[in-house]
Amino acid sequence: MASAFEKGIQFTDGQYLSKEELQAHFNLDDVESLWSGIQEYRSLFREDLPARSTSGLPYYVVLTRDLALRLARDEGRLYRALVASIRLHPAVISRLRFSSLCSHLELISTYYDLGVTRPQIEALVDGKPSDDLKTGLLFNFAKEVAQLWEEPTEVNPDFADRINASLLNEEMDKVKAQPSRIQPLFRILESEEQLPLLMRFLLVFFWFSSAQPYEFYCELTSAFLAEAYLADKGFEFLPFCLNLSSLYLNKNQELIKSTNLAIKTRDVTYYIRTALPLFEESLEQLEADLERAKRENAAFISPNRRPVPVLGRAGRLARQAKPEEPVSDDRANQLLQAYPVLRPFQVEFYLNHCRTGEFYTLRQFQEAERVVYETARTSMELLANLGFYHKTKSGKKFTYTPIPRTQIEGKKAGEQPSEGEEEAKGA
Repeated sequence: MASAFEKGIQFTDGQYLSKEELQAHFNLDDVESLWSGIQEYRSLFREDLPARSTSGLPYYVVLTRDLALRLARDEGRLYRALVASIRLHPAVISRLRFSSLCSHLELISTYYDLGVTRPQIEALVDGKPSDDLKTGLLFNFAKEVAQLWEEPTEVNPDFADRINASLLNEEMDKVKAQPSRIQPLFRILESEEQLPLLMRFLLVFFWFSSAQPYEFYCELTSAFLAEAYLADKGFEFLPFCLNLSSLYLNKNQELIKSTNLAIKTRDVTYYIRTALPLFEESLEQLEADLERAKRENAAFISPNRRPVPVLGRAGRLARQAKPEEPVSDDRANQLLQAYPVLRPFQVEFYLNHCRTGEFYTLRQFQEAERVVYETARTSMELLANLGFYHKTKSGKKFTYTPIPRTQIEGKKAGEQPSEGEEEAKGA
């Protein structure tokens, strides 16, 4: 008969069962020895969160290797979606943003039974307020999204208060969340070296469901905050193109059950394992939307214009970078114009760390640009996904080596790869 520890592997890496579910599975009342083995196995992967339940004990997550890999794969998919989006023509991006926001507002209208029509919603997204009082919530939501797209802001408790106040059309002081109900969430969001990015993102929804920091429009505030958090991590407008309604509006019974179980046991793994497939469904939908956008993009490409290759693999297209050249404002501006998703400090790091054949680390990025670990990690992930660096694992840490570049870094949005670039991708 399998040992209790082996059962721990079976009911953690496979089905993640609670004690009650274990009793039902074996049709036994006494499962103490089995449960002890399962808890012993789970303790190997346990991470306490910097937030406490009503019992005064910390919430925790069991971050097994399989769960960590799944979160990493999904984060990689999101980065690839970002790369696909920045290759689109600005007009196509504008359509994608407009359509996504309209669909988002339609879902909100349906959930709150506002009865606002699609033409009304499109007018609101265009910035045209309506005399119809039912449209006020939708207009305020759209206005905040547009403002965030134009002026990215730091995501903190004051930001959450501002969003909730805006949705209610109230002053911030009248809706300010109690510190004990909102600050623990931001301690979780700052646990950059402890928890994967997408786990922190999903925990925004869990925290709002459990702590209820606001009396009204708590669900909408959680969605806006979670999307803004991803946007602040370098994903720009893309999070607002995700249909996340199943995580905060139209919750199914399984998600509600897992939320309650996580609150009861303090083990938020139950919630994460239920919410993650719902996020993956929205990510799959976004990938399909981007595929359609790519087809639209073809209409904006001149058949007479020869594409300019930018980055290739294994140096087949590229001339070797010359790090001894002084970094000029012109080179930095070229990259910023060609890759609007990049920020100046990311471009600065690349231009000062582009010697082919050498390896760079996240710590070097942190020290060079004076940023926290998570900013360094997401920046290097973005640069790697854009093709500036090749990412490899050396021992327990990742290293990044520059990929030799082609003629000029100025690939315009919407241009297609050249034959040589396609060959390099297939290499």
